[in-house]
Amino acid sequence: MRAAPEMRNPAGQGEVREVKIQNSKDNTNTKLAGKRQGKATSQARWNNAHPLERWAHSALRSALRKGLVVRGECEVCGAPETDGHHHDYDRPLAVRWLCRLHHRREHARLKCEAAQ
Repeated sequence: MRAAPEMRNPAGQGEVREVKIQNSKDNTNTKLAGKRQGKATSQARWNNAHPLERWAHSALRSALRKGLVVRGECEVCGAPETDGHHHDYDRPLAVRWLCRLHHRREHARLKCEAAQ
């Protein structure tokens, strides 16, 4: 039996490698090349702070892709393009189907209720 040929990427594309850079405070600092530097985005901060919500969103996306859940029309206006609104993140497939407008209004309403 012949061995499989070794796959090479001569250009180094898609690789993450460590590089040494000069820093004004220290002499050297190790960072990952090809990764975004600086502050985390607001989406990344939200994702890190809400693991249960991320899990519920992921489970719903997976169920939609596999055909276990069928996307419905907006419960308020009947629009065909909808988002799933989770009332309880412990039940990721139990959602209300709302168009983007009514989904945002629902979150605004919940935010106002929580502030009172």
